[in-house]
Formats: sequence, structure tokens, C-alpha cells
Amino acid sequence: ANAGGDPGACSQIGRAVGQFRRLAGVARQVGSQGAVGPLLAAAFPDRVALLRDGQHNRYLLSGGQGSRLPANDPLTSSQWLVVAQLGADKVDARIHLAAKFSEAELREHFSEQVLQKSMVYWHPRQSRVMADKREQFGAITLTLQPLGSPDPEAVRSAMLTGIINMGLTVLNFNRECHTLQARVELMAKIDAAGGWPDLQDKTLLATLEHWLGPYLDGISKSGQLQQLDMANILKNQFSWSQLQQLEREVPTHYKVPSGSNIRLQYGLAQPPILAVKVQELFGLTQTPTICLGRLPLTLHLLSPAQRPLQVTSDLKNFWQQTWPEVRKEMQGRYPKHYWPQDPWSAQATSRSKPRTKK
Repeated sequence: ANAGGDPGACSQIGRAVGQFRRLAGVARQVGSQGAVGPLLAAAFPDRVALLRDGQHNRYLLSGGQGSRLPANDPLTSSQWLVVAQLGADKVDARIHLAAKFSEAELREHFSEQVLQKSMVYWHPRQSRVMADKREQFGAITLTLQPLGSPDPEAVRSAMLTGIINMGLTVLNFNRECHTLQARVELMAKIDAAGGWPDLQDKTLLATLEHWLGPYLDGISKSGQLQQLDMANILKNQFSWSQLQQLEREVPTHYKVPSGSNIRLQYGLAQPPILAVKVQELFGLTQTPTICLGRLPLTLHLLSPAQRPLQVTSDLKNFWQQTWPEVRKEMQGRYPKHYWPQDPWSAQATSRSKPRTKK
């Protein structure tokens, strides 16, 4: 009470101390002020409290809960406390009754509960795996030192945890990877019994350890993940025969009559697209297909300036119905280019005009 404490609370602490002394068989020492903390810690081992860094009234309890003193409490800024009475709040519960404590008292009376631990874990703010050895009393860390040679398996496991937390976007998922995902989804629909790997994002995340884990040796930072060739790593889930079938039936490129090998555009849940200048399809009578003729491509027929003239999956109908009108408009805009009346028999070209045959 002389230190500014609540008389009733001090009386309650005194009675509790007397009870603990009788139970422990410890005689009262007149004038002793140092035994309250250890006695309360013995009664409430999960309520030993350490002041959080940079704070003056917020504490971490050894049981893992956060707590706080009222701003005007005489114990404010005490480094160590033992909490006898705590509010019911789940976050930063209010400390109603506490006594001072110290690390020296903790080590003297509870040394057997101070554990030596080596920890390898993902640090989200630094985006890297951390490894350290520490002395721990419950949730409170007493000492912390770097761990020189952490177990590679533990580092890999922590790195996988980090990737799960950050999401697949932290990996080098480039256009080739996204195209592969769409191609395999299409192939699985066509060949349902083919045992094709599931490359959907949610499945990749759920099976991360299986398909990515073997490639994480030596990687402990998020930035190092950019070194991984994700397209090849994904392809390593396929058998050789599956890769051959995929290239044959759902190719990345399509060779058009002009000789150009044009990249196909694949997207999830949509037909593949062939975006090509219309002059490069002269002489072609039917819509190009993939999957051994089972799936027609969606054609984005382009002008010489690479602007869309028509989107169609029926090239024959385009030549018959739409070409005369398109030809007339294009002749006015691009007079130096080749706009034949009969696209069926015309020579396809990737140039403004076909080369003259010698």
C-alpha cells in the first residue's frame, strides 16, 4: 500500500502468500520482499510475464497470451511480473493483480522448466527461413542465438510453409507455366483415363511437398525461388509418353499455310485461340484443329496492323460470307497489301505480298 498499491489487493496478496508459505512449509521472514514473485509463479506458472520490446505496459505471458497493465499502475515498465488476477479478454487481457519478478528468480527457482530448443521456422516479415537456438520458459524467450548448421529437412519444411503462406505467385509462374496448366486441363478432359496430373493452383498448393520439395535444397529466402525453372519442374510430374502425347495433341504452336509457327493462346475453361493475320491463312479451306482433329481452334483473324477483323470458329463460312466485305475495306486501308478475290486458291503470305515464284 505504501508503494501506491490498492490496500485491498495488497491484503489479498498477503493472504495468498501466507497460504502458499504454509503449503510449502516456508517460514515467514520479517522484512522479506523477494518471495512473493516466486510463490505466485509456482501457483501460476503460465502467468509469468515479460515486458514486450518497446512497450511500457504490454506483456507476454509464459502461457502465450498477451496482457496489459493500466497506464497509471505503479508496476508499469517493470521488466518481469507474475500475474495473480487477469481479465477475461482474449487479446491483451487486463492485469488486475500482479507482483514483481525477475529473470534471476526465474532461473533460481524454475531452472528445470527453462528448456533449450533449436528452432527452424519461416519468418514472414523477413520472407526467409530462420534458424536459432534459444532458452525458453513457456512462450517467453530468455536467450536467442543463430543456429549455425540447421537440418536441411527442417529448412525445406519451413520454406514450404513460407510458400504456402505467400501463395504460388511467389514462384516464377511465367506464361509457359500458365499455358501448361491450361493445356493439361484440356488434355484431361479429352483423355479422362490418361492419368494426367492436376495442375490447378489449389492442388499444387496442397501437394507442394511432393512436387516442389525436392527442388528446394539450398533455398531459404523467397527471392531465391526465382531461380527455379517452374515449367520444367511442373513437367517432371508427367511421364515421357504423356509429354509426347501432350505435344502431339495440344501443341504450344500451330504452323499456318504461310509457314509461320504461331503460338496458340490457351486459357482455363476456354477454347484455344489462334491469332493470325488473315493473309497467312489463304488457301486453307477448313478451320484449323488440334487434338487429332477433334477440337477446332478459335480464330482471331488480324489485319496487317495486328488488329482483329473477325473472331470465328468457321473459316469456311468466313471466306464465303464475310471475306468480300473485309477485302473491300482492307484494300482501302492497306493498298500495298495482297487482297485476292479468291482466298481459297491464293498463296498465303506473312509479308505484304507473296514472293514471286521464279
